[in-house]
Amino acid sequence: MSLLKNLFDKTRGSAVSLAGKQFLSSYLQKYGKMINFSVQPDTKKIYAEILLKGEDSPIKITLDGYELDGPAGKPTLRVAKASASREWLEVVLKEFVEGKPIELPPKAAPLLKLLL
Repeated sequence: MSLLKNLFDKTRGSAVSLAGKQFLSSYLQKYGKMINFSVQPDTKKIYAEILLKGEDSPIKITLDGYELDGPAGKPTLRVAKASASREWLEVVLKEFVEGKPIELPPKAAPLLKLLL
């Protein structure tokens, strides 16, 4: 049974990662390019690697301990811990993301609830 659960978690994580990368890439176009994005449902972690315009190397972001909650029509994402490979961005993540509810777009909410 554990093997089947691991396979399901990996498949689910891959599907969410692909959908998330496509969704976030459209928002990031004017700022840079999404290099890598993955969601790991078993460990509740989200990883992103973004190359911002004007930067020589990608920025790595880790969101740890994510939870989905909120009312059915207005789901939110809450992250327990956020870190980044750039000190200034880590400060921003801790101030504005860590522990704060992030409202999800209504169109993405049903799919995210199902997959996460």
